[in-house]
Amino acid sequence: MFYFYTNKLNFNPEFLGELSLFSSLASVIGIYCFNKYLHDMSFKKVLVWTNVISVILGMTLLLLVTRANVALGIPDKLFCIGDSVVLTAIGEVSLMPVLVMACRICPKSIEGTMYALLMSTINFGGMMGQ
Repeated sequence: MFYFYTNKLNFNPEFLGELSLFSSLASVIGIYCFNKYLHDMSFKKVLVWTNVISVILGMTLLLLVTRANVALGIPDKLFCIGDSVVLTAIGEVSLMPVLVMACRICPKSIEGTMYALLMSTINFGGMMGQ
């Protein structure tokens, strides 16, 4: 999407930085929402519904690429911010049950190693998916 953002939509580096800022804020909002509203819900239910919602909302990028957002009257920058914020927040909500389960099964005194291993695996999977 970087090529599309910079060469087709002509987003400048300042806006890409703002987009990253909004995504970071959305991560915090996702964690807050999980802790406030979803921590008592079963992990299976949270994972299933966040994945279903992510698949459906992940297709909104097709609206951007086909320029349907402009036809709907939504400016490119606003659409990108909204899309990024929603998908990032849902992604964080989806990640939280995995982290909570890892904390529960982790043996005493190797919590840091377990977290590093889990995050390395997630980051590696993300890199391979691109």
